[in-house]
Amino acid sequence: ASKRCRKFAKKILPGFRANQIVTVSNTVKTFITLKAHISDTDILACCVREDKCGNGCGGGNVENAFNWVVKNGVCTGGRYKEKDVCKPYPFYPCGQHGNQTYYGPCPEYGFSAPKCRRKCQLRYSVPYENDLVYGEFTREKAY
Repeated sequence: ASKRCRKFAKKILPGFRANQIVTVSNTVKTFITLKAHISDTDILACCVREDKCGNGCGGGNVENAFNWVVKNGVCTGGRYKEKDVCKPYPFYPCGQHGNQTYYGPCPEYGFSAPKCRRKCQLRYSVPYENDLVYGEFTREKAY
């Protein structure tokens, strides 16, 4: 994928994946920590300039992105072509990488940032609105 897209996604996601930092819940709050991989695609595409979050693959503000997740929620995500998530990573792993599947060469100018679509991939059984998880601010110390 575009180095800028990957770099921005890696900068945002570590904090969101650490369950000490984000407690996620659907409709009802519980004391159970849900371990879900969230969609970097949803954040990258939908948390944009008007939210003062980011500029697609051009970078963004991690704190504003977190605030966006608290306010709007983010759907589940996973690796390229992953089936059991709402929005898998949109960019194929380009180039040759050892014994991994070869999808093709990397685009000369990188990939364009994905468009914001508030729906899940085809054949995913959960509607987008029901798939959303929300961040919460907590006073707990992250380890």
